[in-house]
Amino acid sequence: FYKKVSKEYPQNNYVKSRIFEIKFTTTNINKKENSIKLFNEYSNLLFIFNNSSDLNYKFYELARNNGYDDWIEYFTIIDKFLNYDLNKTNFKENLVIINRNTSDKVLKKLINRYISIINESL
Repeated sequence: FYKKVSKEYPQNNYVKSRIFEIKFTTTNINKKENSIKLFNEYSNLLFIFNNSSDLNYKFYELARNNGYDDWIEYFTIIDKFLNYDLNKTNFKENLVIINRNTSDKVLKKLINRYISIINESL
């Protein structure tokens, strides 16, 4: 059903999110090739649902399985910020460090987005 709807409405991010949820629960994410494929195919959802703790946790699990250290650090910092363990200034400083150290283009784009939002609010 969701695949059919996704083909008819390819811009429907809620359907994409639901398909990710289904694949996440039905795929053996302990197999690295499955985990990498799932991460790469659906990481764009992090731009759309960036405040979803559940989504962040699932991608954290995928990043952990894949050994994506920069992503693991990113999700750890996001979790601390969303749980009010970091203020905006410390959050931004941590993001800048991760951004400087990573070569992952998707992660850099996501971090730059957060940094621009923080800069507008400071």
